[in-house]
Amino acid sequence: MREYYSMNENLNCVDHGEVSIEEAYNLIDKYIVGQEELKGIKDGEYVMSKSMFGFNVDKNTFIQIFIYNKEEFGIEFEMIIPKKTLFIKLDNVYQEEITIYNKEELKEITKNFFENEPEKFKNYFESLIKK
Repeated sequence: MREYYSMNENLNCVDHGEVSIEEAYNLIDKYIVGQEELKGIKDGEYVMSKSMFGFNVDKNTFIQIFIYNKEEFGIEFEMIIPKKTLFIKLDNVYQEEITIYNKEELKEITKNFFENEPEKFKNYFESLIKK
């Protein structure tokens, strides 16, 4: 289980609670289908709120999904990587984004995020970037 979040029309994050992978697949389908009704709308914040959502492990580890159209998707992955030095603790932010052109690949990436710990998902995501 991961938590689902979306953006409201003011582009503030709205938490919706935990969802299963099946519910995540349904959300992906819903957002893709919803792109048809956005054609011609000029209100950028409204369009973004209907095109951007994600899933998180916690507030520092998440994937954010961008539905550009029914055949083009962006996925951003971000996590905090703790780094300890001798006297202080510093955090590094890992952040990468890819663009894909296949809904099934989007679902596969989402499934991998749901099924793996963040560090393992990071390795998987990096392998996609290198393709």
